[in-house]
Amino acid sequence: MTSRLLLLLLPCLCLFAVQPATSAEPSVSGGVLQPGWQAVAEQALGDIRTVALQMHPDAAQAPVVPSDGPQAKRLIEAFLASAGRATANGAAQAREQQLIENLWQAGTRDDASNELAAERVARGYVFASAEAQLGRSVYGGPAGGAAYAAWWAYRQPGGTAPQAVRVGLLAGQGLWEAELGSDPQGAAAQRVHSTSLAAALGGVAVAAAGGDEQALRAAFFDSGAAVLLQDGAQLYCFSARVQCQNLPATAAASRAGRNLDQLQPVAPGVGMDFPAFAPGSQMPALPRPQGSLALDQGWTLSWQMPQGVERGVLYPTVVLSQGDSAAPAPPAAPVQVATSTRVICERGADSRSIWLLPADPKAGYVCRVMYQVAQQTPAILWNALQNPEVCAAKAGARADQHQAQGYKCRKVAAP
Repeated sequence: MTSRLLLLLLPCLCLFAVQPATSAEPSVSGGVLQPGWQAVAEQALGDIRTVALQMHPDAAQAPVVPSDGPQAKRLIEAFLASAGRATANGAAQAREQQLIENLWQAGTRDDASNELAAERVARGYVFASAEAQLGRSVYGGPAGGAAYAAWWAYRQPGGTAPQAVRVGLLAGQGLWEAELGSDPQGAAAQRVHSTSLAAALGGVAVAAAGGDEQALRAAFFDSGAAVLLQDGAQLYCFSARVQCQNLPATAAASRAGRNLDQLQPVAPGVGMDFPAFAPGSQMPALPRPQGSLALDQGWTLSWQMPQGVERGVLYPTVVLSQGDSAAPAPPAAPVQVATSTRVICERGADSRSIWLLPADPKAGYVCRVMYQVAQQTPAILWNALQNPEVCAAKAGARADQHQAQGYKCRKVAAP
């Protein structure tokens, strides 16, 4: 146990000895990263990504290839066309907050419920140290850190969109807590959740679009860092750095990219300390200016980043939606998994199998969830040390996740 704890603590002990890179370190100008802090930021982000995987042991999956799709363009145009007439009432704001809260909880909850207390303390220490280093490494405060972390995580080998969003949310959460205290409440908590979620989604979208760090700054933050959230036929707008829920009736909604509305900061100093770009400069071209990615729970992240949008005006470029229709698809029936059955989820030639193993006192578990991709070697998805009901819940959640991603799942008798 002692050696395992020391191994967990070593990464954070090293962080305090790291200093900003010298002038020989490649520096980035006009981006999100502070010049000369690349090595420090990558060390910190590696620790945050490790913490995210420890919190969600089943989160590492094969990367999802971005696909081209027009859904973001259609929804952005619908939002711009109605922006001058829309008035957000109390019920709409409550629904928006509820959706953001649900997405936040799904991305930041800790699934490592059977973790030892010493491991949890060590993990928290590593995370706090990494957050301190990340805060020194990026412009834009918590929102800049969240966007950069998500952008970086998606670009790592084996990085997935859900995992990258989670890394961005954890980064934003830690940086906000450093500013607001360990347990923000009320309006402060809403700001933490909405700005971190918007920033993380933007970071993943720019990475999937093939954008570099300068593009993250130019194509997302300098266009308002705005994300549209689709809930049926309703579109909500939330941002990492501006208030975009209530656009004035005089706003010029232009599909050509002309001024919609000048940026209004969420709060003084939030996300506003980037170095200035040259006036009149425009967004850079991206390899994949439009596309989409599958996220958890049936959500789709899509983006539309046109050229010709002047920096410093509000123009939403990222959309989070469920399905491609105006109304969300009904949820698939939950899959019940028992030790006598095996669940097979198929999408074309891609197949996944999920099944349970009963208790094995010699091995020390009361149940075990097994997972197999096609004909590859089966892997252990989850072990339960005390509560056998946890395995069925974990197996069912994985099957539900695959159904939300378009797989067809069926039960067969266990061999």
